Amino acid sequence: MKSKPRMSNFELLRIIAMFMIVLHHSIVHGVLGEFFPQNSFDLYSNHPVVFSVARLFAFGGKTGVALFILITGYFSINSKMKWSRILKVWVPTLFYSILCYILFKLFGPSLTDKRQVLASFFPVIFRSYWFITLFIMLLFAIPALNTLWHHCSRKQQGYIIISLFVAYILIPTLGLYADNSLFFIFIMYYLIGGYIRETPKVSFWNKKTVYIVGILLSLTGYAYLTFHGIRAGYLAHSSDMINATTKFFGDNNICVVVFAVSFFMFFNHISLRPNRLINLVASSTFGIYLIHDNPFVRKFIWFDLLHFEKLATTNLINFVVIDLTTVLIIFGICSAIEIIRNKLFNLCGFSKLLQNRFNDFNLF
Repeated sequence: MKSKPRMSNFELLRIIAMFMIVLHHSIVHGVLGEFFPQNSFDLYSNHPVVFSVARLFAFGGKTGVALFILITGYFSINSKMKWSRILKVWVPTLFYSILCYILFKLFGPSLTDKRQVLASFFPVIFRSYWFITLFIMLLFAIPALNTLWHHCSRKQQGYIIISLFVAYILIPTLGLYADNSLFFIFIMYYLIGGYIRETPKVSFWNKKTVYIVGILLSLTGYAYLTFHGIRAGYLAHSSDMINATTKFFGDNNICVVVFAVSFFMFFNHISLRPNRLINLVASSTFGIYLIHDNPFVRKFIWFDLLHFEKLATTNLINFVVIDLTTVLIIFGICSAIEIIRNKLFNLCGFSKLLQNRFNDFNLF
């Protein structure tokens, strides 16, 4: 039976979401991130424009994650979860985790940490990729979520989403407590995706003005909160206050949610004919994440190879051009590697074997 071609509007959305994630990593792991501990107060004092724009670039990471979960909910809310779906996530994760460990064991510095070995061979259990661990947990929860969802009225479905939003987004954003229960945030995005799928096209919530306003408001709100917080920290001579503004592009910030949902709805209204190139690149986005954000590769790219700390002290034009160009190159290289891996798996019959063996078995 010939498979139905993928909807290229959502495939293009996957590509943009992954590009935003790589861009986010270039900032949080690179320019201003974990491998280059720099004094935020001094850095902002000497390079305020570059520092501020770098924080703007970081906004896309968590919104990219949210978009992937929204897409999952949109297409999975009415489907049965099969074991083959989980294996499509688990197999590439294990493949790249072991491959990167072997390559860095052979050609990199000595790896003596036993936990690194265990994490490389059991990446889901040891959270080598935090997103993959949570995403597989979500896949296991989908049968129960879908059953609960379809036993609720439309009003009850809305109450569930609102309750999750208030508990895990609104209250933490207001600073009343700092709970960051990512799994429940994933569930919220999944159910929002399902809710959008079942929303009539004539509904008020599907009017173009609504999601355009949502995109603009979320970006404006994020920029204002971030710049205001950075400026307040500068006036108080406090690096801690400046660093605290990273919460505005965190998982449970309202600006992230509004932007992700609005951006998703925007692409939901775009009509694109099936495009082979878009669909091919989109099929590699999962591999792009697994390659560039592998714990070994991450440090090698941003620290050993590119020394991205230098970008924090350059001028704005150099920063923007070099950062965006580098992210695009990394995106392209990782995409090509994943496309080749997928073709090799298909040629040797491995992918077909997994599909035939497990596609007929529902998760529950």
